[in-house]
Amino acid sequence: MARSSIFETGPIAGTNYDMVRLLSMGSEVTAYVVRERTTDRQRVGLVPHDHVKVSADRLRRVGQIQSPGLAELIHVLDLPHGGCMYVTALAGGASAEELTLTPAALRQAAIALCDATAELHKCGLVHGDIAPQNVVVTPS
Repeated sequence: MARSSIFETGPIAGTNYDMVRLLSMGSEVTAYVVRERTTDRQRVGLVPHDHVKVSADRLRRVGQIQSPGLAELIHVLDLPHGGCMYVTALAGGASAEELTLTPAALRQAAIALCDATAELHKCGLVHGDIAPQNVVVTPS
């Protein structure tokens, strides 16, 4: 299973984003911290690995999902090498891996995760890498 990495700091050709740093490499996507030049905001840029067959058009449909359990999809970028990157808000909170949750809080988080996953499935998408380090838990 090949993992793709396009990491090189600096401008991402043909976009309004700069590559800042590698965030993580999962089984389905590589995550980067990117900076939107017009707003100077840091975002998360997710690049599907070569074996993941997902089109930019399908990802754009995800942008229509309004779910509190999913990070807001801000842009879908066509990359010079032919792949795509989807840019999401940089979520505030801690990963589930870092927290010790009460049974009630864990139940709430599990329900929110199931609801968000169901919204993805309605668009014909599968997350493919649900793991504690990929789940951000916020105070609300």
